[in-house]
Amino acid sequence: MAARTDIQLQLVCCTYEGKKFSVPLARAGMKTRDVIAEAARIVNVKANRLSVLWCGKVIDPDMPIQDAIANRTATDLHLVQLNVAEQQIFTGQLASIDDEQVFVYCKECEGLADGKQVLICSICNEKNKFVRQSPAPTGMFDVEYKTDGTCLNTNCPSNKQVVSAQVTYECKGCNNSAAVLKHVHKNINSICCIKCNNNRAQMFVFFCDYLHAICLQCFSGYCQMQMNNKKFQVFDNIGFSICCPAPSCTDSPVRDPHHFYLVNEKFVCG
Repeated sequence: MAARTDIQLQLVCCTYEGKKFSVPLARAGMKTRDVIAEAARIVNVKANRLSVLWCGKVIDPDMPIQDAIANRTATDLHLVQLNVAEQQIFTGQLASIDDEQVFVYCKECEGLADGKQVLICSICNEKNKFVRQSPAPTGMFDVEYKTDGTCLNTNCPSNKQVVSAQVTYECKGCNNSAAVLKHVHKNINSICCIKCNNNRAQMFVFFCDYLHAICLQCFSGYCQMQMNNKKFQVFDNIGFSICCPAPSCTDSPVRDPHHFYLVNEKFVCG
């Protein structure tokens, strides 16, 4: 489950029934259940009824809190009430959670930002209180979809029956809705840009047969060059776009025009 912390991880920010508060990390090696216990004291709820949600899964209370919040800055721990039977049904290990890093274009932050997954109940429109029933799809193409599960909002008319949820994305920094950038990925395999041969932290991956990758700096320059040379083409269900710069890849367009905001907003809006 994600949490907002300072650099020393001295505080964990939590939300429960709309109330926000901070829990201090009093000692090293604290587990999620320790944070739950302190949070329960603050909100005056029995600790054995509280659980932590992250991306549609209930976090194992025995997980070290540092593992639960690692690399997830600017996001609160969402606490919900579950009975013992529900805790046994819903609890999952963090390793099973779909937590692949996602990038978004955030207009509020005016640029590329880390994204987070949000599950919105189709019945009550509550977010951050939905537990998915089936595993999230894998692969870079499945970033927006619907999933089945259980809404834990006590005011939801579904009464904890299986319903669907829309999976969307928000900026981790400001919590505003943001467009997910399907082509931008963390460069975990140290792939070199096909243009400049440099190894950058984030790469733009074209969905061609070879999954050619280009760094974001070169992508911006490539877009400007293609625009100046009037090389943008109209593609069905996409609109104006450009293909992979490799000469052999003629049918691999950028699938979402939001990616062109990476050049600058004026490039898209004119």
